Amino acid sequence: MTAISVQFGYPFRLSRIPFEMPVCDGNATKRTLHLMGDFSAPSEFFVTLGVFSFLYSMAALVIYLRFHSLYTENKRLPFADFCVSVSFTFFWLVAAAAWGKGLSDVKGATRPSSLIAAMSVCHLKQAVCNAGATPAMGLANISVLFGFINFILWAGNCWFVFKETSWHVQATNKENSAEQGAIAPKTSSNPGQPGPCHIHAFVPVLWDRGLCKLHRRVGIPPEHSGMPTFE
Repeated sequence: MTAISVQFGYPFRLSRIPFEMPVCDGNATKRTLHLMGDFSAPSEFFVTLGVFSFLYSMAALVIYLRFHSLYTENKRLPFADFCVSVSFTFFWLVAAAAWGKGLSDVKGATRPSSLIAAMSVCHLKQAVCNAGATPAMGLANISVLFGFINFILWAGNCWFVFKETSWHVQATNKENSAEQGAIAPKTSSNPGQPGPCHIHAFVPVLWDRGLCKLHRRVGIPPEHSGMPTFE
């Protein structure tokens, strides 16, 4: 009885990892086989993106804390920060999806049943091959989860960075100007006559002749004040 143990890990170039195939004939020499597949591209891209994201986050944190006045006065810095944040958001989505697919392929290539199918000795009638333990992929699964969490965090960060750009400032100023224009009192076309639409907003509704006389005194026709007319 012979047990086969294959060690593999990052960067998951499985085609370079050898293992010896046992033989049933004692006179035959052992053959060296290799795992199938090369999944280094998605894993290395994922790790590289994580390193650059960490370095950029540290640099941005220093600028926010130590040079915040320069960040707010220079209009190009918030714009560049926003573009970089959007880029990292997109790259994290691509990296997490690519590494998730790559990890799924790694699991398929390192499954014990796949190794048994690749060894010719297991197809002999006198040979009995049993699948061993499945490789533990818990940490690799967590890395994929953290990839999508990074995508969500960077997407949320884009909104806060966008609020510092000139685009958001201009839009906010336009909204404030529109609100102030809507609230500002409308002046009458006749400078000597006050606008009737603003007086009754401050005068309580009293059903007596004195209020009608008050309106006549200030020169506002009663029919414009929203109050009843008495003769």
